[in-house]
Parts: sequence; structure tokens; C-alpha cells
Amino acid sequence: MTEKLTFHDQDLSGSSFDMVNLEGVSFQNANLGHAKFQDINLAGSTFIDINFSDVVFSMAQLGGTVFKQLGLPPGSPEKQRGITFEDADMNDPISGS
Repeated sequence: MTEKLTFHDQDLSGSSFDMVNLEGVSFQNANLGHAKFQDINLAGSTFIDINFSDVVFSMAQLGGTVFKQLGLPPGSPEKQRGITFEDADMNDPISGS
């Protein structure tokens, strides 16, 4: 039987996880800044209220992915920076609503 662990108000900075099954794990109010993810399966995952500024996605499969409600929070005085796609094969045209 798999042991279920709960971490609350913990500092796990600099920790390393290798060959770990985290299926169904939940992160709330978590700072994952400067984290590195390699060979990761996020199929079926949901990201809500996420800051993906200055993040690099490389060798990513994005088929079926939906991006919605993108941009700065309402009332933000900042200017939205551009998004760049390099070496991208989207197969079908990008559409918007």
C-alpha cells in the first residue's frame, strides 16, 4: 500500500525527486520558481492561476492543450510581454475565440 504524505508549511528547497510517481498529487500555494522538470508526464493536468512568466518549454507535446484567460490580471499596471514560438509545428492553424 502506498503511504500518503502531507506536507504543510515546509521548506523543501533544493530537494530532488528521481523515478517518483506523483500521480494525483496536489500543489496549492506552492513556490516552484526555478524548478526543473525533465521527462515529465502532465497529461490531463490542470493549472489554475499560474505565473508562467519567463518559462521555457522545450521538446513539448501540446496536442489537445487549451490556453484560456491568458494575460495579466485585471487592473494590472504592467504591460504584457510577448510570447515566442521557435521551431514549432502546430499542424493546424492557431485559432482564437
